[in-house]
Amino acid sequence: MSNLKYLNLSKNNLEGEIPSGLGSLFNDSSVFSMNENLCGKPLNNDCKNVRKKKQRKLILLIAMVVGGIGLFVVFCCGYIYSLLWWWKRWMTGEKKRSMGSASSGADQSRGSSTSFR
Repeated sequence: MSNLKYLNLSKNNLEGEIPSGLGSLFNDSSVFSMNENLCGKPLNNDCKNVRKKKQRKLILLIAMVVGGIGLFVVFCCGYIYSLLWWWKRWMTGEKKRSMGSASSGADQSRGSSTSFR
């Protein structure tokens, strides 16, 4: 269609959206004039379905941004909570129990008692 120099689609009772390739070739709206149900570029009237698509995309974008901000806030709150928890443990001197210091009574009797006969 790049070789097409002149096109007149006026007064043809066309309806629907003008294809983007065709609309970009002819920026003169008179090419598509007198078609009341025709919409899109280069005409000044937007198509209803295009408006709805743009609105849906905007709503989806806003939802994604709000969701991302919400996840970020939850992550930050969890991080701050864990830092405060560790700081509190450090300030009170609470230490983590190790497996070596927590032994059972059976282990203590082995070798610690001496018998004199």
